[in-house]
Amino acid sequence: LAFASQRNPGHQAGLPGVPQNLEALLAEPRDLAVSTSPDLIILINNLQQEIRDDYGQLPFDFEIRLMGNDLSKEGITQNQRPGNFELKQQSLGDILTKIMVEANPDKNIAGASDLNCKLVWVIAADPADASRQIVLITTRSAAAANSYQLPPAFVGD
Repeated sequence: LAFASQRNPGHQAGLPGVPQNLEALLAEPRDLAVSTSPDLIILINNLQQEIRDDYGQLPFDFEIRLMGNDLSKEGITQNQRPGNFELKQQSLGDILTKIMVEANPDKNIAGASDLNCKLVWVIAADPADASRQIVLITTRSAAAANSYQLPPAFVGD
């Protein structure tokens, strides 16, 4: 595995406490340790699979999708490497934000709200099925062009 992820140990799949919607899932605390500098696509796919394994059948559609065309327009590839880092008991949303900051091509950014942080995640309609909301990993400019609402961490002061 490229990393070790662990959700709040107080929850077990199928038992009360399983998030009932995407927003609740994004608020769930977990640990994430990235120690082999995996490609962004591998890191996201592994994280997504571990969440599915942790919770079993969620009562909503769960997917994190890299928007490859959006990324390529900004010169970002799906094999950007976020490097090594460790987070303890951070929300899934905060973990995704940290991954975006670490995988951002410009390593001199001040953080997620820096306008040079090109990588962002949003909750938006699935481009393939507008009836479901998923997490999209896209760029700041594509989010603006599509009128996606950025999570608060990406909004400047």
